[in-house]
Amino acid sequence: MAAATSILLVGSVIVGCAGDVDASEGAGRPEHGAEVDSGSSADSGGTSAANGDASGGEGRGTSGKDAASGKKGSASGEKNGGESDASDNSGGPAALPKTLDYSSPADLAVSVSYPLYKGGRKADPRAFTGGGPVDAEMASENYKKLKKDAYEIAKKAGSELPPWPDESYANCSAFTGAVVIATIDPEFPGNLVRDQREYMSDPFSGWRKVGDSSDYRQEDLLPGDLFLTPKGTRLAHTWMWIGEHDGVENVVAQAAYGSEGNSGARLPSLQIDPLQNSDDGTDGMGRSYEIWRYVGNAASV
Repeated sequence: MAAATSILLVGSVIVGCAGDVDASEGAGRPEHGAEVDSGSSADSGGTSAANGDASGGEGRGTSGKDAASGKKGSASGEKNGGESDASDNSGGPAALPKTLDYSSPADLAVSVSYPLYKGGRKADPRAFTGGGPVDAEMASENYKKLKKDAYEIAKKAGSELPPWPDESYANCSAFTGAVVIATIDPEFPGNLVRDQREYMSDPFSGWRKVGDSSDYRQEDLLPGDLFLTPKGTRLAHTWMWIGEHDGVENVVAQAAYGSEGNSGARLPSLQIDPLQNSDDGTDGMGRSYEIWRYVGNAASV
C-alpha cells in the first residue's frame, strides 16, 4: 500500500484513530486501520507510546484559553488492566454512566464516556485499551448499544456510510459519528474524519463551520460542536465539545485509535479541552482544527 509510509510510527507502533484508506489508492476498509486523508494522512488521537496521550493535545505554553478548572495535564499512558485509581472530582470512585441519554449529542457522548479523572487533567486510565481489536471486549454495554442503535438509524435513513456496529470502539470518528447519527443527523458518516468533513462541507448538510482552533473562544462554543483536523493533516483526529460538566469547564469527549501495543488507544472519555493551553491553536502533534456546528433540524430517534 503506497500510503503506508505516511502513517506515523512511534516506537514501532502505528498510531491512528478512525480507520480508512483513501479510495484514490484503490484500498478498501482496513482492520481498525489508520485513516489516510487525501493520500497523506492517518487518523489519530495518539501522540506517542511513551506518554500515552490519546488526545494528542498537550499544551504548548500558556494562553488566554486557560480555564478556571485548571491547565490540562498529560494524559495517562496506563492500559485498562482492571483495577484503577480513577476517581471523581470529590475523591470518590467514579462509575460509568448506567443509562444512555439521547436528549442531545453532548448528553449522549457523556453517557458512553469514562468520567472526568483528576478534574479532567488526565483521561481516566480505565479508558486505555492497549490498542488493537481488544476494544470490542472492553467497551461498555452502553457504548455497544449506541453503536448498534446508530447503525440501525443510519440504515433506515438510507445512509451510504453507516457506522460499523460491532467494531472500532476505540476510534475518534466512529465515536462522534455514532453519537451524531443517533441524535441529530442520521445521514452523518459513521466513520472517518475525511468522510465526515466532506459531508459537513456540503452547504445542504445542515452543518456550518463556525471557527478554527487558531482563534476560537471557548465561551462561544456550544455542546455538540465538533473539532476536526483540516484536509491534508498527516494524522487526522476529531472530538466533541461538551462544555461544563460536573463543575468543570471546557470539557470534551473523545476516543482514539491505536494499533495493538499502543498505549494511547482509548475508549471514549472526558477531559479538559486539549487546546486550551496552546498559544497557536495546535495540539502536541502540531495539528490545527476546524470547528463545525449542526444548525439543521434535529432528527428524532
